[in-house]
Amino acid sequence: MDYLQTYNDAYHKDYELFKKLAFESLESSKEMTRIFKDAFKLSIFRASQKWHDDSSWEFFDSNSSYELLGKDRRYELDNTKKVLENDLKERFENLEIKRKKMFVDYSDYLQKTAKKVAIENVIELLETSKKVINTLYTIDRLDSFNFSTEFDYENKIDGYTSAYESLFPNEKRASESIDTDILSKNEKYLLLHILFSFFEESKKPTMVEIAKIITLANVDDEILLTDKYKNHDGYRILLYGYKFRAKKEIQREWIKSLLEKIKPYKLAQTSTKLRMELRKLN
Repeated sequence: MDYLQTYNDAYHKDYELFKKLAFESLESSKEMTRIFKDAFKLSIFRASQKWHDDSSWEFFDSNSSYELLGKDRRYELDNTKKVLENDLKERFENLEIKRKKMFVDYSDYLQKTAKKVAIENVIELLETSKKVINTLYTIDRLDSFNFSTEFDYENKIDGYTSAYESLFPNEKRASESIDTDILSKNEKYLLLHILFSFFEESKKPTMVEIAKIITLANVDDEILLTDKYKNHDGYRILLYGYKFRAKKEIQREWIKSLLEKIKPYKLAQTSTKLRMELRKLN
């Protein structure tokens, strides 16, 4: 059996379905003049409801196997194919008998895993793009949503910029002030750690985002130039990221703080990565 083909077919089918359900809900809410806050919650509920119709949803919501197919790579080449053939299959084989009986066979388990990954990715896309969707919802241009964090709405959608600035005035003021020294020293190292992780995963952000990260981090620690750099907290954060902090509560607050501070600078891929890590800690 071609596990990769089976997984991809199931994933793309479910991803498109969940995406369609979410946006049909948003469009219906717009017609009913429902306020965006409630419309957005309802769109996620509608998509999630379809996932919860599957009898195995409780198993996957309490089991982290699907995270093997997340953005963190486990193999340098053919990552997804090898995860499906080895790591995920091993997880399936090691399931307790009563849990394994929930699935017809590994192919069924694999397709249900794809469904879980699809709903997680759709929800992540919605949450990452919430301000964009809010703006398009306000100007009645939901049909223009590009399902990409890189699309240039400001220059391609009439009325988008003025609506965005009206909805989120604090971001405009923050970007105009150009205050780049907003992060604590440890937050700067954490931001750099996220940047380095992109290169390790071969998922580089845009050049503009990389430049913004370097500008915001602006690390100025002479100890890094000495032989004592390994004893420095900054070096450990570069290596371990938020896991430098022992308690999950502190890790969560650290990520939340960084997410809030970088909001005005529209670091799309970095924010997505941080939200994904935050969800792992919840």
